[in-house]
Amino acid sequence: MLPALNTGEHWAQLLTRKFPYIHIAIGLGGNLLFVAGSILFHPSLGGNSVVAGYLFIAGSTMMFVGAVGRGMKTMFERREESLGEQARR
Repeated sequence: MLPALNTGEHWAQLLTRKFPYIHIAIGLGGNLLFVAGSILFHPSLGGNSVVAGYLFIAGSTMMFVGAVGRGMKTMFERREESLGEQARR
């Protein structure tokens, strides 16, 4: 694991702390691409399945990355809360 810029934090923890909404933005962008790809699959709207497929895959990947980021943020927050409670005892 890489230490993050002399703070003692893991790089992923630093990213989720400094940019707390980045995983939400990635997830929302993924949702938009997913919907756009789904619409392009419809035959009455052109049915361009190649472009739709790429949008669908990119959107699904971005939604997954956004969900993983949100999970990591929650995990780090809970870990900090439990360490804080242990320190108060």
